[in-house]
Amino acid sequence: MIEGICFDFWESLFGFVSQEELKNVRWERSRMLSELLNRPLEEVDETYTNVVLEMTQWREKTGFEFCVEDLMKLFLKRMNAPLKLLPECQRIFVDAIKKHFPGPNPGAKEALEILKNKGYKLAIISNTIHGTIEEELLREYEMDHYFDVKALSCRLGVRKPRRDIFLWTSYRLGIPPSRLIHIGDDPEADVAGALRAGFWSGFYIKPGKSPVEKAHINIDHWEALPEALEELR
Repeated sequence: MIEGICFDFWESLFGFVSQEELKNVRWERSRMLSELLNRPLEEVDETYTNVVLEMTQWREKTGFEFCVEDLMKLFLKRMNAPLKLLPECQRIFVDAIKKHFPGPNPGAKEALEILKNKGYKLAIISNTIHGTIEEELLREYEMDHYFDVKALSCRLGVRKPRRDIFLWTSYRLGIPPSRLIHIGDDPEADVAGALRAGFWSGFYIKPGKSPVEKAHINIDHWEALPEALEELR
């Protein structure tokens, strides 16, 4: 019997910034950093872009995670700028993108309410470098109280699909992996990662995507989840 349900956050429970918007966010961020450091915009943008690329490659190679603080520390080092500017750089990073995030995906809040009332324990397992944004969005949309555990990669230092982040969540929930299901939109990070950790797995099908055969359930709308879980039982 499944006793707990884990959810991916970005592009699953909540929408994410479009690629086109993300380009504008990065340019706005570079502009604000340029003003803070009093350095040419082109220099700041090139340095920031290179730092992001370097840390992303490290992350993909190791399966470990960095956070905004790590990113901005390296950026300041490469710019030969004082570390005392770190808090302001972190604020700029978060503020530049937070206002662009869409809210919960359709049916997400309603499904969480139903599942919580059925007695399931609920958790979030999210690959993220900011953490504070997820917490703020959950409070803003009055969804924070549904979750017993939040496994955010920036706080744990590891990311999906590594088994560590799934097993940590299992331990904190007090439920063995064989009685947990994780649901998300990424076939590798969410479906394959959950299966390797001994979880059941579910795939959230975004528009234009296809179901994943190895997932135990496939849903394209959150309101379909309670019924899908009943059928799985």
